Amino acid sequence: MAIYRVPVNIAYTGAGAPGVNVWHVRADSTFLLTPAQLQTNVTVIRTFYDALKALFPTTVVFTLGTVTDISDQTEATPTFASVTGTGAVGYAPQALSVVVTWKTSIAARRGRGRTFLGPMGSGIMQTDGSITDANLTTIRTAAAALVTSSLGYANGAIGVYGVETPRTDDSVPYSSLPHVFRDYTSSSVRDIFGIMRSRRD
Repeated sequence: MAIYRVPVNIAYTGAGAPGVNVWHVRADSTFLLTPAQLQTNVTVIRTFYDALKALFPTTVVFTLGTVTDISDQTEATPTFASVTGTGAVGYAPQALSVVVTWKTSIAARRGRGRTFLGPMGSGIMQTDGSITDANLTTIRTAAAALVTSSLGYANGAIGVYGVETPRTDDSVPYSSLPHVFRDYTSSSVRDIFGIMRSRRD
């Protein structure tokens, strides 16, 4: 089964820039992922960002990084037109991100993924520091649409590439453990922000 690493680069001004969200896409288990099938999955990811562009200032731009087959680092070249924020200028605190949790067939930590969305515009926050109801609905709708599109596509899926079984020896790095791909089955978004430690500088 071909599994591709799909990084989406996040360019913005200010502390911690730039950022990146890393996605993983698989082929159907019976064949390799053709360029057209990979493109379909990458387009689903781009559609997710496009649905959220009004929540980001115009100084935030999403572009596709180098897509690689994780088995041999072969590069692929799907297209991904850049997505630029259309919201008002002005950031929420740049260490804060909205966190989308992606769920799979197992509830364990190794079967969950997270996407940190930020820096978002200052208008996303309510006076108590939480995410506004309207913006939270927009994010949840976009995340649910990504899962639905992924589940509905027979020739591959977007999902979590994580360890197959829990680590029992802390001296063994995660990268050396057997990994498996688990399709996204649902998503959740809390109304509070998560912290991106890399954006605290």
